[in-house]
Amino acid sequence: MDNDLSNVDAGKPTAFVAEAATMPVDTLFLLTGGKCRAAIHLYERAGFVHDAEVMDAYGVTYARCDVAMRLPPQA
Repeated sequence: MDNDLSNVDAGKPTAFVAEAATMPVDTLFLLTGGKCRAAIHLYERAGFVHDAEVMDAYGVTYARCDVAMRLPPQA
């Protein structure tokens, strides 16, 4: 299965989440910079939560990354 999400409209996080839900993924996370406050707010509205474990595991590899978020599994 092709897991390329580059064609998903990043301006619509709910569309992105819906597309990801159709894929066999265990964890959906994102990394960004704290200066992107409007985007972070959109991610929070879409259900993403800030996650220190994701930051520790993946965020340290990107110099400008100081925000890591994970989408909790849907019940």
